[in-house]
Amino acid sequence: MAHHTIKSSYARLVDRLNRFPQGAPPSDLLYKILAMLFSQKEAEWVAMLPIKPFTADKARRIWRMNPTETRKVLDELAGRAILVDIEQNGESVYVLPPPMAALLGAILKLPPLKQVLANQQVKSRYLEALINYNEKRTDLN
Repeated sequence: MAHHTIKSSYARLVDRLNRFPQGAPPSDLLYKILAMLFSQKEAEWVAMLPIKPFTADKARRIWRMNPTETRKVLDELAGRAILVDIEQNGESVYVLPPPMAALLGAILKLPPLKQVLANQQVKSRYLEALINYNEKRTDLN
């Protein structure tokens, strides 16, 4: 029954991800991965964001949140590679990258144990190679 709760909590985010030409077909696996990457509240917020690049002010209006809290949420999501932030004309502009790039980028920012769990869920040689590369790079720093 828990998987139904997860599905209902993240269904809007999956719908949002499927607005991209390279969608993310709904599946139990996708919901498990999204639950590892997003809190339920974050999933709700990201599901409301536009496809095209947007400013913090646009997100603030969509989320009906104060500017400081909006910026905090956006910076947290960008710090975890869920959003990409770009400076444009002296202002931060955010965008949600296409699903696969966003998932892989965010998985690489997870703590090592969660990376292993995500890798087991996805069972991807490509993801495994990226995680190994990321670990080697981190060891060098």
